[in-house]
Amino acid sequence: MMMTQYDTEIEKLDTGWISLIKEALELGLSETEIREFLQK
Repeated sequence: MMMTQYDTEIEKLDTGWISLIKEALELGLSETEIREFLQK
């Protein structure tokens, strides 16, 4: 799997957030939906 800018952004977040985001991606949420959620 290639590293993307998005992966780099995730690396900067707390590990708790990383697992939450990875779970959301596995559930089929789009990157945009996740970004919107993070901004709340």
